[in-house]
Amino acid sequence: MKNKSFLLSVFYAVSILFSLLIAFNYFFDSYGFFKKNRTIDDAARAIANQRSITGLQNYDERIFQKKVFQNFLQKPKCIVLGSSRSMMIESKMVPHNRGFFNHSVSGASIEDHMAIIALYEKNKALPNKVILSVDPWLFNKNNNQTRWKSLKNEYEYALLALSHAPTKKAAENNDKNIYWQLINYENTKNNLLNFQNTLHDKNTLKIISDEDVDAMIKRGDGSIAYPFKIRHQNDTETLKLAKSYCSAPIYSVENFNELSNTSLFEQLITHLQNNGVEVVLFLPPYHPIAYRYFLNHPKYKYVLEAETYLQTLSHKQNIPLFGSYNPDLYGLTSTDFTDGMHAKTSALQKILQK
Repeated sequence: MKNKSFLLSVFYAVSILFSLLIAFNYFFDSYGFFKKNRTIDDAARAIANQRSITGLQNYDERIFQKKVFQNFLQKPKCIVLGSSRSMMIESKMVPHNRGFFNHSVSGASIEDHMAIIALYEKNKALPNKVILSVDPWLFNKNNNQTRWKSLKNEYEYALLALSHAPTKKAAENNDKNIYWQLINYENTKNNLLNFQNTLHDKNTLKIISDEDVDAMIKRGDGSIAYPFKIRHQNDTETLKLAKSYCSAPIYSVENFNELSNTSLFEQLITHLQNNGVEVVLFLPPYHPIAYRYFLNHPKYKYVLEAETYLQTLSHKQNIPLFGSYNPDLYGLTSTDFTDGMHAKTSALQKILQK
């Protein structure tokens, strides 16, 4: 009887904890899986109206890009597709007409690029120019990037536009029920962080007109400015972060054993060109320490091979290419970076001005 009583007590305790977890993830739904997130909606409207904001944290960047797009009064005619390594590209750095927007999202993969293009194509509003910021992991099938799945429907639309059947990867995701998010560890962790920030008043959305603010800024053109700690970081800290970047598994380029997705990448470019879109390739640089690490370690040779492939493609299809993973080609030093893989605004400006 004692054992039975103990098991029942454990069962009831687990059931209560499980119910509390589900309730917490439902009511503190920071990603907006189950109900509207007013903060995200307000932020998207502000950005779409070319207003700069602070206080936007712990949100699904892909869904946010979709909401911004839906709120545009006029669709931009020049866009950037890329990862956090190209989020610093501002409107003033790029010659354009009739609007500019930087759609970069953290850890962008080829699926992200295709999904965001699909937003425009669905609305018959393809831009005149696409600046395609290409990270080497776009061609690494083992990059472990899955965040694109927030825009899986758009990705599948893009696949069909390129005359592909939806991939097994995408088809499997169709069966995924959003209610799993009620017990998903990553979602729970994000909701806890968001709840903590709310308690400390760190999630207060503010529209700003002056960038002299110690906060992460999302500009009205989609680009970002870092908080003061990163904006004014000394080089000793940068060198420390660059070395640390090389000491751990390197972001999305582990198990990079071959160039994958090249056919899909080329078909995307050809599709855009056939629809009158000018395509420009941009290669964001790595910190000198990181790049030398790639050079000296054969296991990362496909990072270098990715650049060689892109240079060949650029010549073959007469596509303008700016930048390089090699910082030396543009005379960049450690002071032009914030860590092993992110360049400062000044570095991207140097590259794009050429």
